[in-house]
Amino acid sequence: MLSQNFVIKGLMLLSLMAFSYFILINSTVISDSNQVIQNKQLQDLSRTMARQAALFSVDNIKQDNHEGLLLLANNLAKESLVFDATIYDAEGGILAKSDNALTASQITGLNTPLSIDGIGRQQLIEPIVKNDHLLGFLRITFEKSTLTGFANHHYRKSDRLMFGMLAISLVSGMLIMALLRKRKNSSKPITTLFGGKS
Repeated sequence: MLSQNFVIKGLMLLSLMAFSYFILINSTVISDSNQVIQNKQLQDLSRTMARQAALFSVDNIKQDNHEGLLLLANNLAKESLVFDATIYDAEGGILAKSDNALTASQITGLNTPLSIDGIGRQQLIEPIVKNDHLLGFLRITFEKSTLTGFANHHYRKSDRLMFGMLAISLVSGMLIMALLRKRKNSSKPITTLFGGKS
């Protein structure tokens, strides 16, 4: 029959393994949640920028101001998160594009093996509307990797710190158990005030 001491040690070991598994699983969940939040923030940021730019282009399209549209496209392309910008009319004809603008197929990398050229980039197409009347479209290519690269580095660093703290906690717990066991083995009987043994 198993001794009580062996059963207690087995339960403690199983508890330690369960706690470690729980912490590791939750660490992964936190890391995945951070990734989801990051992607949503990037999507909201890029969508807001595209909508604002589309609003600025309304008057220029109505006035047939190609210079104003060209200035808007180039100003957008100067942003660190933007690769290029192109403004189309309602039929899909190009009204203006930034100096470094590429075609949609080039941006998405459809002409390259495994679409390599499109990696790390995100395209948004925002309709340009005035009084429910479609005037055209704005296409902006965002350098997604520029923003996510910094965030991913931060998250990886946080994950390393988290796993480091977990390892330190486990080692500390083992050292404390070893220290308590050593003290228990080396302790002497305690004498009472009247000279008896407890």
